[in-house]
Amino acid sequence: MSPSGALCIRITRVKVPTTVEIGGAASLECEWEREGDTMYSIKWYQGSTEFYRYTPSSQKQVQIFEPTTLDVDLTNPCVLTSFKQRDKSSGGRVRVANVTMEAEGPFHCEVSAEGPTFHTASDSAKMWVV
Repeated sequence: MSPSGALCIRITRVKVPTTVEIGGAASLECEWEREGDTMYSIKWYQGSTEFYRYTPSSQKQVQIFEPTTLDVDLTNPCVLTSFKQRDKSSGGRVRVANVTMEAEGPFHCEVSAEGPTFHTASDSAKMWVV
């Protein structure tokens, strides 16, 4: 819990590669601590545009809002070996491919708690395309 004893969600790390080659691939990672709250969803944004949402309590846990600047790798991680799972999208980890120059800029992770608190934490990191 936070020092005040209140429930919250806190992002501990946003990992985005500093540089990616045009047409290349990258893994984006968002790690958090729930500090008493229950996680409702994780969202990834490129700039201000949401492109990935993970909601574990939903029937359709992963939603992709396909940006034109990259592709999200949605290979079903349940049928892969544990080694390959690390390279696919699941939870706070997103694997992107076919990166274009327009993908350069901030990538933003947002983690939201379930009610009644609905706390939200966010952080970002910048990616350069070369």
